[in-house]
Amino acid sequence: MSLLLEMFTYPFILRAFVVGILVALCAALLGVPLVLKRYSMIGDGLSHVSFGALSIALACGWAPLPVSIPVVVLAALGLLRMTERSRMGADAAIAVVSASALAVGVVVTSLTTGMTTDVDSFMFGSILAMDRADVALSVGLCAAVLVLYVLFYHRLFAITFDESFARATGVKVGLYNTILSVLTALTIVLGMRMMGAMLISSLVIFPALSAMRVLKSFRGVVICSGCISVASFCVGLTSSYLLGTPVGASVVLVDLAEVAKIAHRHGAKVFVDNTFATPYNTNPLDLGVDVVIHSLTKYIGGHGDLLGGAVISNDTEFLRQCRLGTLMHFGAVMAPFTAFLVCRGMKTLGVRMRQHNENALKIARWLEADPRIETVRYPFLESNSQYDIAKKQMRGGGGMISFDVKGGLEAGKKFINSLKLCTLAVSLGDTETLVEQAAAMTHTMIPKEVREAAGITDGMIRMSVGLEDPDDIIADLNQALSR
Repeated sequence: MSLLLEMFTYPFILRAFVVGILVALCAALLGVPLVLKRYSMIGDGLSHVSFGALSIALACGWAPLPVSIPVVVLAALGLLRMTERSRMGADAAIAVVSASALAVGVVVTSLTTGMTTDVDSFMFGSILAMDRADVALSVGLCAAVLVLYVLFYHRLFAITFDESFARATGVKVGLYNTILSVLTALTIVLGMRMMGAMLISSLVIFPALSAMRVLKSFRGVVICSGCISVASFCVGLTSSYLLGTPVGASVVLVDLAEVAKIAHRHGAKVFVDNTFATPYNTNPLDLGVDVVIHSLTKYIGGHGDLLGGAVISNDTEFLRQCRLGTLMHFGAVMAPFTAFLVCRGMKTLGVRMRQHNENALKIARWLEADPRIETVRYPFLESNSQYDIAKKQMRGGGGMISFDVKGGLEAGKKFINSLKLCTLAVSLGDTETLVEQAAAMTHTMIPKEVREAAGITDGMIRMSVGLEDPDDIIADLNQALSR
């Protein structure tokens, strides 16, 4: 209960709840007539249109929403006209518009900005980045949808089930279809900020279909759909907060042995992501951990040319359940050639990690002595507050360093853009040195107060130290800091 109360102490979570509830309600209410009129996939189609529009906006340096909203509204009206004045069915019209817009978005993105965090946030959602403007827009949108249902319920009912009869009784069918289209377009654009282009259509379709399985009357389905949508959103956001997600931008250690003792005392299992340290530097199972997870993509693969993961445990029953309950149902079976690449990487893991450890420690010490750097985080630095823990459970500090450049966000951007040897990339564990600025890249859509609470400053740089000569890496860092 204390965790639930803690949620609402954060302004960004309050904004997320307000926007999410209002958008979920709008999508559910609009979804009922759309599903009954066989326009179920219009949400998917308009979200692709919005993606195409925002890709162009980002490429041109424009604000995404002011560009996306009118484009999506025009697309919705165009779809309506296409189905009214041609023989093309609604599904065919949506498919044509959806595929064309998505193709435009992919081409523009690939030729200009690439898959930046701004693009990624619209593809997969970034609800915690909602601001006051989003709140105001969602309030206005929800008010409009509620007014439509309260004042024009009977006319909406008529055009949903029989447009010809409605037109014969004097109902302005075209006007109400236009209103539905415009409100749906606005809901889709705003919902993309919350759910992403990949999932926004679920807000339109699922609550309506679920309600139709329970109730038969139009009024009952509308009310039930709204309740299901709002309840699902609240449960989803709360679950996300309670489960939590790890922050990979800074290097933080925990005393695994002590954590394992406390967890086992209360009957809980301990899972550890050992990707950064690798088995060469740390063996969590020996420290009492129950399950160890590795991204094979990183250090174990070691060459940035494969995708894979591993789950390791002494609990054979747990592993059997993973295999039977997960792999058999969801697949995720590694391809033979990928498995070969993993085996190749494991043969050189020890040799590579020794060099990663040596290079990273030398570079961390150089950064610590440089007056242009505020803070350096590396577990094997004697000045690190967790140095004793690191020495107790690690053979080496690994290849990951994070440090803060003086001057904040702009100084950090200037630094990473001035690097010549080091590669600007959000990955890690490669033979090459990879550098990223979290506040400007991977975490740009996360509110500043959230980033700072997690220790991610504007000027924080995460560096995956490679196998190059450490003096060459230091020379590159020095020239970039000097600009």
